[in-house]
Amino acid sequence: DAGCGVGQTVERLVEHGIDAHGFDLIENVKYWRQFGRPPKRYAVTAPVDPILPYEDDTFDMVFSFGVIEHVGTSDGDTTRLADYDDIRRRWVQELMRVVRPGGRLLLAGPNKHFPVDVAHAPDSAASGVEKWLSRKLKLTVHKPFGENFLWGYDDVSRYVGQPMSAIEGLSIENLIYFGRVPKPLRRVAEAYVKNLPPSLLKTGLNPWVAALVTK
Repeated sequence: DAGCGVGQTVERLVEHGIDAHGFDLIENVKYWRQFGRPPKRYAVTAPVDPILPYEDDTFDMVFSFGVIEHVGTSDGDTTRLADYDDIRRRWVQELMRVVRPGGRLLLAGPNKHFPVDVAHAPDSAASGVEKWLSRKLKLTVHKPFGENFLWGYDDVSRYVGQPMSAIEGLSIENLIYFGRVPKPLRRVAEAYVKNLPPSLLKTGLNPWVAALVTK
């Protein structure tokens, strides 16, 4: 689990008999200790250019949910560093390094080409109109083109940057919780995601990127 937070997902996987591991920034160590997480399953990494403490080709699968959009930011949130794109590319390639041939990397997070984001505040460089709309609607509205701290399917192949068998776009049905969607829109959002045709999953009509990369 790349960006494992307090380690809840790692522990659930272990309960199901999976040899799972997680890594995250040093501020999460206190939570791992608080919840009695086994140190051998958790690793601390640097926020920029992490070197994972694993050999090449170690894991059958590496996954990361809602993390990559914060990689390459100065505040861990929405303020991009000048070289944020290169930082993300190096970060993804380090994840790919520890995936075995035939294994998979799953990267998931809000899609910069979808004009609504319920998980974050506006990009630090958002226009006045975008910020005004976001305040009024109580969810982040942004233009689906140009620079943004979010990312899209068009970024995935550039970030991976090495031979791969395929990049598959997944539906986010049953993958994310809709609790941050305003209540009046929640059923609409769930129905929209459920009925989005497979042919549109890798486009800006998918609210989240859920890219499954086979090495």
